[in-house]
Amino acid sequence: MPNVKDQSTVDAIAREFTSNNRNKTQAMLVVGYGKGYSDTGRGQNSVFGNIRVKAAIAKIDAKSTKKAELTIATVLADLDWGIAQARRKSPPDLQALARFSELRGKYLSMFSEAGNNSATGLHLNFSTRPKIALKGPDVDSKARTGSGSGPSAKTA
Repeated sequence: MPNVKDQSTVDAIAREFTSNNRNKTQAMLVVGYGKGYSDTGRGQNSVFGNIRVKAAIAKIDAKSTKKAELTIATVLADLDWGIAQARRKSPPDLQALARFSELRGKYLSMFSEAGNNSATGLHLNFSTRPKIALKGPDVDSKARTGSGSGPSAKTA
């Protein structure tokens, strides 16, 4: 019968436990413990309660866990990239553009109080009109920059 005082047994238990969806019984059976001992709480507690086994499992978990750096700026940059890609298509992918714009708006409202939140460091100015570049021969330069009188602006 394997012994948790042996480091190779400890490493094998940790490796099997982390590779089989954290099934204690299966890990113990693969390492060489008997079925009766592996199925009981007493057997599992004596093996998985051992500090060396816990440390070996934590070491494997630390290696396999990749921390993702997810910040407000990275999410907004990704959504802006998606908006730019949707606009570049000819003709523009309006459905994708609407989706990305909706997600960007939801994300901003979820993590900021009316766009200004000192906790996130995100400060938005909602008083100015955004500049949206429009393409086409029927749109004049004033309409492209967001200035002008809206729909009644003269077209070239």
